[in-house]
Amino acid sequence: MARLYSKNKKITSRRRTLLVAMSYVLIVVVIAGSGILSFKYINFFQQNMYAQNKFIISESAISIETQIETLATINQNIAKHIVNRIQTLDKTENITEIKNYIQKEVDDWNIQELYIIDENKNWYNSMMESVAPLVIFEQKEGGGPQFFTDQGGNLISLFSLDPPIEINNLRIVGILVEKSHIDIPYLTQFKFLKGMARFYIAERSGKIIQKQNIQGQGDEQIYIQSFFENSTFSGSYSRDDVNTAIYSGQEVLIPFKKNNENLYFYSKAVHNSSLILFTIVPQNLLTSRYQTLFSMTIAVCGTMTSIFGCLIITLICIKNKSEKQVRRLAFYDTLTGAPNLNKFEKTAENLFKKTQHNYAVVYLNIKKFKFINEKHGKEAGDYILKSLYGDYIVPFLQDDEYAARIGPDNFGLLLTYNDKTDQVIQRLVKFKEKAEKIQDKNTGCLYSIQITFGIFFPKFRNSDIVSMLDKAHLALKMGDEKAVCNVFNTAINQKMLRDKILEDKMRDALTKSNFEVYYQPKISLKTGKATGAEALIRWRDPEDGLIMPGEFIPLFERNGFIIATDLFVFETICADIQRWLREGKTPPVVSFNLSKANIENPQFLNTYKNIIHHYGIPTKYIEFEFTETLMYDNLAILSKIIDEIHDIGATCSMDDFGSGYSSLNMLKNINVDVLKLDKEFFNEEETLSQKSKTVIKSVIELAQELNLHTISEGIEKQEDVLFLKDIGCDFIQGYYFAKPMPVKEFEAFMFPDN
Repeated sequence: MARLYSKNKKITSRRRTLLVAMSYVLIVVVIAGSGILSFKYINFFQQNMYAQNKFIISESAISIETQIETLATINQNIAKHIVNRIQTLDKTENITEIKNYIQKEVDDWNIQELYIIDENKNWYNSMMESVAPLVIFEQKEGGGPQFFTDQGGNLISLFSLDPPIEINNLRIVGILVEKSHIDIPYLTQFKFLKGMARFYIAERSGKIIQKQNIQGQGDEQIYIQSFFENSTFSGSYSRDDVNTAIYSGQEVLIPFKKNNENLYFYSKAVHNSSLILFTIVPQNLLTSRYQTLFSMTIAVCGTMTSIFGCLIITLICIKNKSEKQVRRLAFYDTLTGAPNLNKFEKTAENLFKKTQHNYAVVYLNIKKFKFINEKHGKEAGDYILKSLYGDYIVPFLQDDEYAARIGPDNFGLLLTYNDKTDQVIQRLVKFKEKAEKIQDKNTGCLYSIQITFGIFFPKFRNSDIVSMLDKAHLALKMGDEKAVCNVFNTAINQKMLRDKILEDKMRDALTKSNFEVYYQPKISLKTGKATGAEALIRWRDPEDGLIMPGEFIPLFERNGFIIATDLFVFETICADIQRWLREGKTPPVVSFNLSKANIENPQFLNTYKNIIHHYGIPTKYIEFEFTETLMYDNLAILSKIIDEIHDIGATCSMDDFGSGYSSLNMLKNINVDVLKLDKEFFNEEETLSQKSKTVIKSVIELAQELNLHTISEGIEKQEDVLFLKDIGCDFIQGYYFAKPMPVKEFEAFMFPDN
């Protein structure tokens, strides 16, 4: 049926729209994803650059801090030495002696000043004169150093004593040494800063004690916070973050902008002190080393995003092009360029919706097209198909009509008509007259083909086009083989219903033994006796009575049930031969026809061998028949099967010889034992014509030359019997001698002496 050729699923417009939408979504997702990844990478690069800048500045600050700590360590060592010497003094010495000692130490160590702090936090200089406290002193538990700077940039090292030292009723809890001057310009000679960084030393309050190039003078109050007036901060930073960093001494790097200049603010507490190091650095001083790389990174990310976008767009374009090609393959025949069944179905559906025409669905068939391919070659066959569609079918179509290739040698047509269906038939007859002669424009060869049509005139449009084509195909198959056009009608519809009834009954009929095997004798023209028989199946239904093979065999061949009935016939033959042998009778050679469905299974003959083995009969009494058409269509396969049949000792015959196109050509390629001349040779109403006799005689003589036995079937006239005997035919089969008969009647005919 036409539906069998529909191998591709329909691709709906909704699905295509969805695919396009998904493609655009994919483009957006890829570009957005690339953009996000690029953004994240750039952000990571910036964060890494920020961390690198912080590291560079912190390294500079640590260098300054280290040098401050080095100076402080010197002062601490001096303080420790003085403390150790004081501890060796006699505790009863008067204050003048202590003062002289301290003054000597100041001179020896070349320190600017030395201060003593008693337990009441009173401060004394080296002259043991009471002075104002230089810094707020908090005694450190366990003792230890602390250091500060004064307004002159001098480093103050304070050494806390725990426990205190007691001399002449004076309990000393701390000694402060003031010696080294911190030179920030000297400390900040870092080449990469190019002299543009500004370093500050300040107290935790933000009060600047010393700064690069500018030193605090007198009571001048300069605070680092004042530098951030009229400044703006980058990112999530604010001025509060600056104040927090100053007061807490935490290490931070804060980007900000002042006077259109992008700057970094860095702060860090000096270890073991209340001092804070501050740095103000232009951002471009640090970012210049990364700027080229950063610009290249942005350019690369942008380029990669663009490339990815272009690549995806290109891939989608290629995919869309491929999908168009796939859709074309799904909707068009690659050989002829004609629409295929999928496209035919879709277009017919649209035409039914948009137009009000009466439509005829036509199934066009090229008869024996395989023979054309065999005779003229595949290229010629392809040319015929292309020319038939392009040169004949396309010009034949009118407005709102359509055609498609729906099978190897079949086309479907959707034709319009007014009121009379005869219009369609007349058009098709005229089309046939033109299209059956196709001339190759390249070689000039003229090819003759035979075209037949099956037609269905739908009364309603609610059925799908494939079902309509099926009915047109049924009209072609079940109609008159000699007719040009066969129309699907009530009789065919009733035949379909009848087939359905038979199909419902067939399995029960087999299990309930409603099938019977009839035998038709084969008569030897030399002896006049029956020497063989052909086994034929009959169906005796309890309701319908005897059902003839012509009614159910084509149905069984279509639905595959023929395999089961073939096995039933063969097993019945074997059982009868076994019984005849057991009864002492000489069985005839019994032939039976194997259908095409069997040979589709390469191992089918094993089943038949097992049946023969089960009944234990000699294989010389078995003859397998294959029709000429079956042999022609499956020559290579059947050649092997026939060889295998010969290997087990059975014989093989070609049935219906002469009904096909190339019987003579096949005889040299296939090793059969018997030729059965088709009854069409003897179907003339009167006596055989001289031409017919000449053809039949030639076939018999050819068979004799090839050492083949010959059987003529369908013989009903005495003159035919005499003619066949005269030309040397071996056997005849037909109503003239005996019709097919049940086994009991056959046994009475075959074994009259018994």
